[in-house]
Amino acid sequence: MSWTYKDAVTLDLRYHGTNLTSQQCFATTGDYRGVFTGSGRSNWCGHSVVATLSVDLQWSKLPYK
Repeated sequence: MSWTYKDAVTLDLRYHGTNLTSQQCFATTGDYRGVFTGSGRSNWCGHSVVATLSVDLQWSKLPYK
């Protein structure tokens, strides 16, 4: 989902999820903590919401010229 204000500011929200086990996540990412502890597990994979705020600073788009 994204929302744009005056063609200059955009807020973008995204959901990312996975069904990987902690062992599968370790095999995919190579999480260093799983190597150092010898567990072969990782907590890096899971469900999350990512928010991005971007601003367009092109001078040609400013309301005053």
